[in-house]
Amino acid sequence: MMLISFIPSFILSHVSYGLPDISLLGIVAATLLSMSLLWCVIGPKSLPTVDARTAPDRYSQLIKNARKIHRIFTLKTYAGPITILPPEYIDEVRNDRRLSLAAWFAQEFCVHYAGFELFRPVTVGDDILQDSVKQGLSNTWSTLTPRMAGDAGIQLEQAWGTKSEWQDVPLNASIDGIVQYILASVLFDSDLNSREDWLSRVTACSEAAAIALTQLRKWPPLLRPLLHWLLPSCWRLRNQVHDVRRIIDTVIAARRSRDTEKKYDDAIDWLERSARGRPYDAAMGPMVMFFGGTDTLTDMLTQVLSDLCGRPELVEELRQEVMDVTLGQNGWRTQDLHRLRLMDSVLKESQRLKPFEIVLLRRMARETVRLSDGTRIPKGSSIGFSADLMRDASNYANPNQFHAHRFLQLRDTPGYTHKSLLATPSVSHIGFGCGLQSCPGRFFAAGLMKILLTHIVMKYDIRASVDEVKLVTDGFRVKVDPEATLSVRRRLGVTVP
Repeated sequence: MMLISFIPSFILSHVSYGLPDISLLGIVAATLLSMSLLWCVIGPKSLPTVDARTAPDRYSQLIKNARKIHRIFTLKTYAGPITILPPEYIDEVRNDRRLSLAAWFAQEFCVHYAGFELFRPVTVGDDILQDSVKQGLSNTWSTLTPRMAGDAGIQLEQAWGTKSEWQDVPLNASIDGIVQYILASVLFDSDLNSREDWLSRVTACSEAAAIALTQLRKWPPLLRPLLHWLLPSCWRLRNQVHDVRRIIDTVIAARRSRDTEKKYDDAIDWLERSARGRPYDAAMGPMVMFFGGTDTLTDMLTQVLSDLCGRPELVEELRQEVMDVTLGQNGWRTQDLHRLRLMDSVLKESQRLKPFEIVLLRRMARETVRLSDGTRIPKGSSIGFSADLMRDASNYANPNQFHAHRFLQLRDTPGYTHKSLLATPSVSHIGFGCGLQSCPGRFFAAGLMKILLTHIVMKYDIRASVDEVKLVTDGFRVKVDPEATLSVRRRLGVTVP
């Protein structure tokens, strides 16, 4: 243990932001080899094991095949082993604090390594971050709605143009840019957003974090304490985090030193109010909100646009619903967004068929847990549920088909009025999680999705540039092809306030 704790400082003394010397590489290579061999023999032994370490693009199929044979099994990946539980356990584990989202997040997002403290606010502080998201966004929603609607309209036209002829636009990049702009406007006050380079700095930090995580996760957990000092992507992340932290800390210090009664209403302020004097990372809290929000919202919107391609009749139905609600004509009101019931159903159905990941409700056991049937979850082990449970025929008719009206019709079924809403998790729809540790920003996400989709369907005709928009798989992530394009054209004479 003394040797392992010594390694980072030893490496730092020999490595700058250039290539490490050859002698160091020899030492590191020998250490990595021995640690790798050790890692290959660890992991849960009491459950059937599916080795997926050499097939990161086949996790989904391997899980499907294993579920046909085993009720419970361990999927062994290079990120570490995870126990896949059957759906009947969701009710039992969803509110069990011993099975922690924060603990899983800490391991999955490598928060204990230099540079990755960007993600640490999710894991510490007695739910400070979660409370700040819930309270901050809910308390400001009425004022945020018209502001986000205005930003959405401007950013969409800048990204897709105003030509009435068909043209191809990069689907992921254009939506990502729009979402990033809106989130930055919501999470940071004018003292940051007024900086000409602020959005580019925040975006660069977010992108550096995604790349560094992807690179580091390719290596077994036992090697990461060493490798995060060596990988160039991690060096770049540390530089970006240092840069952003310096700017945010300067703004926070200036706010606290001013003799003024000016009230702020952004993520920095929400975190301070939620902390109530407890220690927290004031600079990285808003950044992790930005990172998580951008990734989730872009994924949802690109997928629903893919689902709408080739369904012009559904697009017309959505347009008619917007006109019936007279959205925007009386200002953008929260109650009007709630009346977009078909749009809510379309978004929830899209998420049901293609959620953010193929394994959801990820948790880590803070202590050894025995479930009601005697199943043992050892301390420190990770669990999750296959997203295929949202295609279960016992819950949904024709579960593999996209049915835009599915959840709209379920609203009239006793017991489903509330569960059919996009922002309401349930044991049969876990796109936003389930239980006490559900996504705290899901109501905000649902509202913003409706604002963006309203602008898109009212202002543009859309169709796929090719026969269909393909999905790509990388580990547990399944997402719209980052290189996919969308054909769009501006509808003449149509405006949305």
